[in-house]
Amino acid sequence: MERKMHGRIGCLVFAAILLCGTASANEHVLDAAQLRSAGGRLPVMTYAPPSDGKEDFFVRGIQGMVRVRVAIGTDGVLQDASVADSSRSPELDAFALGLVRRMTFQPAQDKDGRPVAVIAHFPMELWKDSAMDGTLFAKSCGDFLIDADWFQQTFPEKKPDELRSWLLLTGIFVAQRYSSGAKLEAGPNFQAVYAACRAKPKRKLVDIYKQLEK
Repeated sequence: MERKMHGRIGCLVFAAILLCGTASANEHVLDAAQLRSAGGRLPVMTYAPPSDGKEDFFVRGIQGMVRVRVAIGTDGVLQDASVADSSRSPELDAFALGLVRRMTFQPAQDKDGRPVAVIAHFPMELWKDSAMDGTLFAKSCGDFLIDADWFQQTFPEKKPDELRSWLLLTGIFVAQRYSSGAKLEAGPNFQAVYAACRAKPKRKLVDIYKQLEK
């Protein structure tokens, strides 16, 4: 099952894992692979709460994906939720869990329409910037610096230019050059943009990028 949710919350993805100790004694828990191969129907999300409050994290640069492991019973009630893969922010993980615990579902069904209990892995995507809603193009250099500093501190094993907002921005400009028939060349260096933003934090990130791209 897939269902896009408000606030860029991810889709419900069922994993081939058996549930241990979270279903009632009368429930036999199926994994997704068993359910699919047997012709069953996965649970359907009927309500997802608005992700109000995520901005409190975004202003500090905190963002990412929290993969939540959930157990859904034969009555459609969420029986258990825990973090399977952390965003590396305990606060954001707790926020994601809180959202999941307020969701409601129709139960999964076997091929005969009888409800069954299942396990799911639910990716909660709580990202700060989007090219679709204009937030990326309105982003200030100061905001970019906050994100970059948080990212480098939280993911020291990754390269700075793996920051999501940077990947989005460079991807957009590469696509624009390609569509215009221009020669595909590397854009400005991440560190050059970072340094320029450090000098002029009130400028828009996209303006600094364009300036250094020339």
